[in-house]
Amino acid sequence: QATGGSFAVLFLPYAMDFDNDPTYRERSDQLVGALRSWGTAGGYGVLDLRRELKSEGARELFLDTMHFSLAGHKAVAHATREWLLSSGFIPAIAIR
Repeated sequence: QATGGSFAVLFLPYAMDFDNDPTYRERSDQLVGALRSWGTAGGYGVLDLRRELKSEGARELFLDTMHFSLAGHKAVAHATREWLLSSGFIPAIAIR
């Protein structure tokens, strides 16, 4: 903070986040809710990548239940970049 930096948290989902298991979904929602609550209290941003990755065809983004494939890493990088720019965490001139 002393040098102008900001703190941000990314929620990186597992493949199970896309299985339509209501119990698992509820637990993930509770975790993301807590992260957002802490972010509001602490003055930092939280990005939940479930929606962005679901639109990418989620199952193809994982090598297994928790490790991203090359396509998964690219999708995470793209969504993170867009969020960092749109939220003002990083000025557009800093990313080329």
